[in-house]
Amino acid sequence: LEKVYALSGKTLGEEHPDTLRAMNNLAGTYGDLGDYKKALELQENVYALRCKTLGEEHPDTLRALNNLAYTYSELGDYKKALELQEKVYALRCKVLGEEHPNTLRALNNLACTYGELGDHKKELELQKKVYALYCKVLSEEFPDTLTALSNLACTYGELGDHKKDLELKETVYELRCKVLGEDHPDTILVLEDLVGVCLKRCKLKKAWYYFKKLLKTP
Repeated sequence: LEKVYALSGKTLGEEHPDTLRAMNNLAGTYGDLGDYKKALELQENVYALRCKTLGEEHPDTLRALNNLAYTYSELGDYKKALELQEKVYALRCKVLGEEHPNTLRALNNLACTYGELGDHKKELELQKKVYALYCKVLSEEFPDTLTALSNLACTYGELGDHKKDLELKETVYELRCKVLGEDHPDTILVLEDLVGVCLKRCKLKKAWYYFKKLLKTP
């Protein structure tokens, strides 16, 4: 990948779309190898050059900015990640509308970063919005909607509302059984969570009920 990037830069120029794709791929590989500092350096270049050549509202530029935010998160700089994610979300709302799947993913990323910063109330507020919009745009039973509901449940748990956490996770479990089947990995995952939440609430009979179901899974 380094050779591809070097040759592309030499023959096409550093601002050519193919060169920027090669640089972006190289950054992704450094990230996969755990070298987030090198990934960050390259991603900053990609973002700056895409802003220059395409404008800050272009989809490729916004993807570059989102990648940059992700790498800051991996480096533990959640404040910087939050700053960039807020920009991604605002621009995607402007360009795509707040109900577009890419905008909803940006809002979900923003919620997660508030959670990493320990602001679970703000995380909850944004997750409620994500879930409501997924229900509106995709339906209650769509996999992304169920993931949003599961995230919402977990945040209630972080805030100490284990009753609400349990209620929502039971809904997720029922719908995943219906849509994906009892043996699907995502269904099994929420079943494991249900056992844990029931134990936290001292619902031993219910915990045993879900645990027996868990024992029957592959």
